[in-house]
Amino acid sequence: MRKCRNKKGWSQEALAGEAQCQAKLINNIEGGRSLLPRKIEHIAAALGTTPSYLLFGVVDEKEKKAIAVQFFNWYWDQPGTDVEQGFDEWMDKVYTG
Repeated sequence: MRKCRNKKGWSQEALAGEAQCQAKLINNIEGGRSLLPRKIEHIAAALGTTPSYLLFGVVDEKEKKAIAVQFFNWYWDQPGTDVEQGFDEWMDKVYTG
């Protein structure tokens, strides 16, 4: 979550405002003190990602397929890009803006 938040240039307080929750909750989640927060859907929506990505770093199967198609369409337009490096860059772009 911190990586997504930092990509947007937001403080914990700014994310809390966007997600309609308390900054203390954001701090607890990022500090590993709240493993299944009640507001995870709101937080994910504010960050433009999914709850499963924030909690587990994974997405559902339908989303994985859509990401793969988008990635390969993007990749073919990037001559000389290493596949693994390109995929990492693409995932950062998809999930952190």
